Amino acid sequence: MLMRPSILLCLALFAQVLNIHCRPANTDEERSPHRPILQAGLPANQAAVVGSDVEFECKVLSDPPAHIQWLKHIKVNGSHVGPDGLPYVRVLKTAGLNTTDKEMEVLQLRNVSFDDAGEYTCLAGNSIGFSHHSAWLTVFEDDIMASSEDDAKILCRQKVLPMAPQWAHPEKMEKKLHAVPASKTVKFRCQASGKPTPTLKWYKNGKEFKRDHRIGGFKVYNHVWTIIMESVVPSDKGNYTCVVENQYGSINHTYQLDVMERSPHRPVLQAGLPANQTAVVGSDVEFECKVLIDPPAHIQWLKHIKINGSRVGPDRLPYVRVLKTAGLNTTDKEMEVLQLRNVSFDDAGEYTCLAGNSIGFSHHSAWLTVFEDCTDTQHTAVVPGESMANFGRNAER
Repeated sequence: MLMRPSILLCLALFAQVLNIHCRPANTDEERSPHRPILQAGLPANQAAVVGSDVEFECKVLSDPPAHIQWLKHIKVNGSHVGPDGLPYVRVLKTAGLNTTDKEMEVLQLRNVSFDDAGEYTCLAGNSIGFSHHSAWLTVFEDDIMASSEDDAKILCRQKVLPMAPQWAHPEKMEKKLHAVPASKTVKFRCQASGKPTPTLKWYKNGKEFKRDHRIGGFKVYNHVWTIIMESVVPSDKGNYTCVVENQYGSINHTYQLDVMERSPHRPVLQAGLPANQTAVVGSDVEFECKVLIDPPAHIQWLKHIKINGSRVGPDRLPYVRVLKTAGLNTTDKEMEVLQLRNVSFDDAGEYTCLAGNSIGFSHHSAWLTVFEDCTDTQHTAVVPGESMANFGRNAER
């Protein structure tokens, strides 16, 4: 069964929208539903010999219960991604009438071949939203003669084995939305490794990107895995996808480019960020806020609080505490993330990313719900608060 890529990623955005409008319950007796939480590190990347069996595992915590599917990324008409820049996938396993959660947490592949190499995804969804984790399968030829599995592993380390492509610096690719003024030069990089050396192709909105598709063309430096577009114009807006592949696998990454005419405006915040979060006592949490700005913005992170038992002042605007503000040497990237360490019930509540410049102010808010532990969702700490719809007198200035 072929699924549109929106089933994999766009539904995750839909989950964020749901979370923004559905605040958690404000009593200890009520459960606070949340979208599925997937255990970190699962499924894990796998390497297998042709003809062997492979298992991927995915651990899911969900309230309400989740529906789990296993997907494999595929090509359609020679492309890994659709016009929206999201990947094509095939459903490998979905829950049946008598299928248990434990059975759905494992995907088994029997007698694997080179065709099985690639990216696999565990997708879990409930009425609140969706979450997913992915892993890679690399398949080798059965050319290792050893009397035991341990001997085979030793021989594997002594020779240069084929390898599916993998990103060299994924942390440098985290910024997907690039919003720039017209006339700027834009560079997108997708540095990868693999054996044999992978090929690199670029797509715009799901179609192969060729130099005659753009006035002024573009430059591709394959040795540094980079595409460069000079003097961008509004018609350059779109999704730019790099596809890196060899015979052992394929990976892709999509950058979103937005080009605007130069005109001063108040900050524009990326939709869906910061996103609502659910965390266990003692864990760490990150809120993210993407800001597009001309002229530059001053960013602050705020938490809604009570003063004398009230969350709002006489002017009906909320009381807030400043958690993070830019310093002399603070970068924009550092200010886009709010990190909360070792959270407690006191950290539950509403958080706001506030961005302002000489033109005006913009803000987005999100909620943090804190659970006592991963198995007991009966006891939650939720701090009810006022909406930020009317935050600050300068919000619409």
